[in-house]
Amino acid sequence: YTAAVTPLTGSGWIAVTPASGTATQETPGVVRVEMNTSALDVGVHRARVTLTSAGGEMATVPVTLAVSSGRDL
Repeated sequence: YTAAVTPLTGSGWIAVTPASGTATQETPGVVRVEMNTSALDVGVHRARVTLTSAGGEMATVPVTLAVSSGRDL
């Protein structure tokens, strides 16, 4: 499979790893979605994660991240 992320708002705040791998019914693949909010403005940020199988089948997962102002606890 391959995994790719497309930010729809902003850039550089979301990543997927690994970008490719192998998965079977017996051994599923694992894709990690990582978000870095340090440079994001307050608001709603959106992206798409697209997974494509070796046979060309695609699945798209929408991602929505809401960043609000507030103090650290």
